[in-house]
Amino acid sequence: MKKKTAAALSFLMAAAMLAGCGNKIDNNSAEATTTTTAASVSETVTEPVSSDDTHEETVDTKGEYTKAYTEKLKKGVYAMDATVTTSMFGETPLSFKVNGEDLYVKMSTMGIDVEVYQKEGKSYNLMPQMKTYVVSKATTLEQQGVNNYALNDGAEYLGNESEEGLIVEKYKLPILTVSSDISLDISIDAGSYECKYYYTKSGDLKKIFVNSPSTGETTVEINSLSFEDVTIELPDLTDWTEMTQGEKLDKVATIKMGLAVYGVTDEMVEKAGYTYEQLAEMDEQEVTEVLTKIAEDNGLNFDANA
Repeated sequence: MKKKTAAALSFLMAAAMLAGCGNKIDNNSAEATTTTTAASVSETVTEPVSSDDTHEETVDTKGEYTKAYTEKLKKGVYAMDATVTTSMFGETPLSFKVNGEDLYVKMSTMGIDVEVYQKEGKSYNLMPQMKTYVVSKATTLEQQGVNNYALNDGAEYLGNESEEGLIVEKYKLPILTVSSDISLDISIDAGSYECKYYYTKSGDLKKIFVNSPSTGETTVEINSLSFEDVTIELPDLTDWTEMTQGEKLDKVATIKMGLAVYGVTDEMVEKAGYTYEQLAEMDEQEVTEVLTKIAEDNGLNFDANA
């Protein structure tokens, strides 16, 4: 339990409590720490050509779908909901909105939610399950740390293929490592990776597959996409606790986060006859015994030695 909880805490504290230090959302594409995409392309391209009705259609779009997708992203108003699958974290729900300099990101990893709102020059980094947040200076979209897989000038079109009944455009994208200080941003060429974009015949983006040397294989299944009417509103934080960057969670919040890693909800704890305050006063062995019983009662998988 301790190892798994510590790993989740380490990942999420870095993602949520220190997000204001600046990662990277790159509208011109770059390798980044958080995998993100969004888009539906409505521009028309050359009609697909089928050389044999008994075989899957061979399509030559000349990469126009992904080029149109990139142009839409550059307008700076878009939203998407997706499921990102990686070897490290498995399936991760992800929502993402951009409206000019305003930004919203929501992701869930190992049962713990993280939300980031960027409004009017400030970044609000929320951990909803603990009802805590950190306020920091907003960064530019280019510094935020999310990859939307837009094309940049270094992208190389590799051709088309058909797969799963979808049109697939293949590109080689450069990996750009960004080094920043107070006065200078420097992009360093760090190699390249292959990216596949999957579209319907009408040009709707359905999936992106990436094979990156740094993160391995990543699949982004796109659930919904929009380039219109994107609004970003900060929720009411009146009864939330504001924390400073680097401040540690109290014991109750730490216990709550640790149990969330195993899928334990507030309702499960209450049904078992406990409060988080009571659990926070227990030693590790007692908490493990309680979690084992809750897991058994609710059909959860729990390894006390993990």
